[in-house]
Amino acid sequence: TDKTIEIIKEIAFKDSRLKFIGVNEHPGVVRNFNRAFLETHEDIVFLADQDDIWPKDRIK
Repeated sequence: TDKTIEIIKEIAFKDSRLKFIGVNEHPGVVRNFNRAFLETHEDIVFLADQDDIWPKDRIK
């Protein structure tokens, strides 16, 4: 594998604002985003697909 999961877990461990949510099945994009919303209690949530490229000023 490319160790993506391990890298994300390491970053989330160091930054309490991040939470890694792993899945064993492939429920699809909509169900994954819905689960992300259920797992958060924050006022603002940003959704991103794996191929999104964010410019530095995307969040102001």
